[in-house]
Amino acid sequence: MELPEALFGTYADVTRAVRKIYKAVKSGQDLASACGPLAPVNSHPGHVVVTGPDRLSRDQALFRPHLLHDVASARTGGRELQTWLVDPLLELKWGGLCLVSQETKALCKDVARAYALLAWALRWFDDLEASGPIFGADRLYPRAPTFCRIPSTLLMVVATGGVSSEEIRNASFSSSNQMRELFERAATSLAAQLPS
Repeated sequence: MELPEALFGTYADVTRAVRKIYKAVKSGQDLASACGPLAPVNSHPGHVVVTGPDRLSRDQALFRPHLLHDVASARTGGRELQTWLVDPLLELKWGGLCLVSQETKALCKDVARAYALLAWALRWFDDLEASGPIFGADRLYPRAPTFCRIPSTLLMVVATGGVSSEEIRNASFSSSNQMRELFERAATSLAAQLPS
């Protein structure tokens, strides 16, 4: 798994980098190139922060993809944010990692966006799971056993797709295959709710 090098650093470092990315995109550069070169997640120590808003380790250098959405959404929102940020991110292998923080709960309210996020997770499910327990929150020891078990907006989307909290909780103590089945079931339910 690779992430943009610009998204690695302290909370302040990555916030500054995201502001530069935002400015580059607003000037006409496509999002992927504005984010710059990619680096393997295991090329740096620590874990990948995909959810917050806890900032207990804000001075620790970590991959912080959630800030790409969180900082940008503080500057602009609504349809404009969907067009220049959310939609392009869902086309990138690493992009959905920027969209599962607690700050993206609004994605659950829109069936099309919820479905798109779940479709992204299913598309890259094997690659994300193969990365192992490196994804988590902005805490010192937060790592979930696998990507699909991070308590994030992604699990809220699964619940929006009609999967009960109990089923999600039980699968969290079981296998990735069981969790994938829940993702697939939720995606089927959400797809049926999409406008024709």
